[in-house]
Amino acid sequence: MFYAASGGALGAVKGCVEMKSPDYDAILFDLGRVLVNFDHHVAAKRTAEYTDMDEAKIFETYFDSDLTDLFERGKITAAEFFERLKSLLRLDLDYDKFLPIWNDIFFKNNGMDELLTILKPHYRLVLISNINKPHFDYIKERFPILDHLDKIVVSYKVGARKPDPLIYETALKAAGTEASRTVYTDDRADLIEASSSIGMKNIQFINREQFNNDLKNLGILS
Repeated sequence: MFYAASGGALGAVKGCVEMKSPDYDAILFDLGRVLVNFDHHVAAKRTAEYTDMDEAKIFETYFDSDLTDLFERGKITAAEFFERLKSLLRLDLDYDKFLPIWNDIFFKNNGMDELLTILKPHYRLVLISNINKPHFDYIKERFPILDHLDKIVVSYKVGARKPDPLIYETALKAAGTEASRTVYTDDRADLIEASSSIGMKNIQFINREQFNNDLKNLGILS
């Protein structure tokens, strides 16, 4: 069984890929809860200190609203997003104080950096993520795992979010191959299902060990 540990353990696992699978050219990765982890509740809890709104209402407005959709599709700027939030949630803080609260919710998913190091010589690695610009900029600056990716496809640049077929098609074009020769992984079952409709092989990401085993079953890891 393959376990990719940090530090010096990398050398011991490089042999896990002996040759490129003849069936696949590219692997498409979701970002949150796949390449990096996050906790949205951290932002909602910290924001609650600056409003009389309850944490549940803050969470819904931040991460599950029409405003979120506009922001992640790049239809409004970060400043516009904040001004609308400030009004909706009656926030008593300015943008400079808001931004670190909004961004500081991400943390490393141990072992994924090492896994991408192993996969990169054999496959085109492409990110496909529903994300807003401040979050992406924050992650890019602090998480070197993104350096392993050959192409990056993000919703705020494409103007579409998963499960919109447009963003999957954009990612396939970036990968330079056909859907049938592409593996896509995401933690969300609904987004996995959407990728199946255009012919991608997919793996629902639950944890790294399970993901490694699923890659082995596809002949991508040995």
